[in-house]
Amino acid sequence: METEKKSDGALFGSIVIVIILIIGGIYIFYSKIQEIKNNQKANQSAAAVNQIAK
Repeated sequence: METEKKSDGALFGSIVIVIILIIGGIYIFYSKIQEIKNNQKANQSAAAVNQIAK
């Protein structure tokens, strides 16, 4: 009987894909947070200009 060769290539590939998806999710999450912060700063600046104009 021949011994079966186990291939860990599929497992390794799956792990790499999951890691890439996690990193991509974190990148998108932080970019959205940065976008929200920028919008808040813009809104605060607009409110300050409106207060001065009154």
